[in-house]
Amino acid sequence: MTPIIAPELESVQQIQEVQKEIFYPSEDGEPLAETSVHADAIIATVDVLRNYLAEKLAERSPVVLADQFLYYAQGFPRLRVAPDVMVIFDIPQQPYDNYKIWETGKIPSVIFEIEAQKLRDHLSSLGIEA
Repeated sequence: MTPIIAPELESVQQIQEVQKEIFYPSEDGEPLAETSVHADAIIATVDVLRNYLAEKLAERSPVVLADQFLYYAQGFPRLRVAPDVMVIFDIPQQPYDNYKIWETGKIPSVIFEIEAQKLRDHLSSLGIEA
């Protein structure tokens, strides 16, 4: 198998131009949750975490995001996940359409996946009991 070799770039400026051209979507057209119970659980989790962390850990600038793409490999926009809820500390308090780890250098400290029947069925088909 022949390895794929990236084209040679002559300067940092060329690398930055290529990076600017890569599109990282903020949505995929899928719904936030599969049921209203699932959506309510996500919303409640976000609300509780934001209130608690704002009170207890304000100095660490916690950001709580819900159902947003988390990009973990720069230059590869298909390598992403969309956790139900994630908490990232020590990053700017601002709106995020999606979250790219390399922009802040911070990974989420905790990720929550609210169990849904579809996930439970899928795990069960793999022989995993949830």
